[in-house]
Amino acid sequence: MPVKFSLRIAASVDPAMPFVYNEDLEIRIYRCDNSRCSSKTLMQTSTYGTGSKDYRSNGEMYITNFQTTKTPAQYLVEKWRPSNNFMIGSFTFKTVK
Repeated sequence: MPVKFSLRIAASVDPAMPFVYNEDLEIRIYRCDNSRCSSKTLMQTSTYGTGSKDYRSNGEMYITNFQTTKTPAQYLVEKWRPSNNFMIGSFTFKTVK
C-alpha cells in the first residue's frame, strides 16, 4: 500500500506553509506491538531512490510503498534526518479487514 505524507514549513515561520523537499530523509515504519505503540517492531526503512520500497516525491507529497501484514494492525511512521539523528515527526495509521 502507498504511504503518503507531506512536510511543510510551520505557519508561524511562513504563513504560506510551502512544501519542504528533501532527498536526505529516512522513513521508518514500525508495527505497534501494543495500543500506545510504546513497544514496536521495525518493518521497513525507506530512503530516497527508485526502488519499490524507496521514497519519492511528486512535488507535494512523499510516497513510499509498504507491505502490510495480513492481519489488521497499527503502524507508526517516523520521518528522520539521519545526518544529525533528528526525528522530524511521526504519525500512525491502522489497517482493517
